[in-house]
Amino acid sequence: MSGTGAKSEEIGVTTAVEKKPKCLIFDDTDIAKSGVLMEGISKIWSHKEHRHILGFKLLVCNFFDGISSIPIDFSFHRENGSKKSEQYGLKKSELKKQYKKERSSEQSSTVRKNELDEKRTNMVFQMIKRAVKEGFKAEYVLTDSWFFCKDLVHLVVKKGMDLISGVKMGKMTLVYKGRNYSPKALLNIFKSKAKYNRKLKIHYIELIISYNGQPIKLFFIRYGNQKKWRMIMTTNTKLSFKQCLEIYQIRWSIEVFFKEMKQYLGLQKCQSRDFNAHIAHTTLAMITYLALALKKRVNCHQTLGQLFRDVKSELLELTIAQKTWNWFLIIIKELSDLFDFEPKVLFQKLSEPTIYNRFRFIFQE
Repeated sequence: MSGTGAKSEEIGVTTAVEKKPKCLIFDDTDIAKSGVLMEGISKIWSHKEHRHILGFKLLVCNFFDGISSIPIDFSFHRENGSKKSEQYGLKKSELKKQYKKERSSEQSSTVRKNELDEKRTNMVFQMIKRAVKEGFKAEYVLTDSWFFCKDLVHLVVKKGMDLISGVKMGKMTLVYKGRNYSPKALLNIFKSKAKYNRKLKIHYIELIISYNGQPIKLFFIRYGNQKKWRMIMTTNTKLSFKQCLEIYQIRWSIEVFFKEMKQYLGLQKCQSRDFNAHIAHTTLAMITYLALALKKRVNCHQTLGQLFRDVKSELLELTIAQKTWNWFLIIIKELSDLFDFEPKVLFQKLSEPTIYNRFRFIFQE
């Protein structure tokens, strides 16, 4: 398994002398399925395969604490499709035959089911609020251009964090020295003054602008001999180009996470018609990932002495790990009630004092 900035492919390995900043990382991935009769299934556009496939979009929030990148929230989504005659990209006969399950408004599975038609940007907002409420304190929120919007900038700043995000070169108004410009207009003005970073082999332009009243540091970047320019924005106007890019590259840890979840933990394997089963399967896969990350973190990549020094000032208060542990217990109970199975082995292992003590370390500030 891989960690950001690592030479070897192990979770949490880092060669940096100093810990990297804590980050909330957002991205989505394709969850391919094979049955059109699955509850809530739809045709989704796969940017990887450049075509529509049957499945879900899985939106994930990962927390990077400077060493390890771990999942803390997720939601499933479907897409309505471009054809008016085919809702969700499916035929009417297929939609009619889809599995349906009665749910009361009090059930958590009802909330999960309703998230299918929620905008992914809106879910990012909800996940940020939940993460902050549960004590996952980050310095930065990292997203790609698909999630960038003025409301995201406002929320991140309001929660006391900074945003670093890719931005589409589209129609938006940027204020530079009191005048309004489009991104392309600014690029054309300063293109001849672009700097070049030999080490990274990147041409870049660095400007401080205002976007909807918020001071922003804007970087136009062009890799090597490529002709296309891209944009990265950050609300931290003190960051240099190199610092901004180094932090933004932490975002790739979630891509590694998706690859490992699919390759080793069977993230796409569930083929049940019941949508609840897909939520349960993904939850258990992520718990397994947490356990594996914990094992690597404690046994291989960080000394117990250093861990103790990191947490000794907080031993008297309820830690994030304890809150997360309580959340795990609730999940196990709900899964047992919903699907009528006995997760005795998993429950017993997680209840052992030695395992509990290990769980505390991975989530410390």
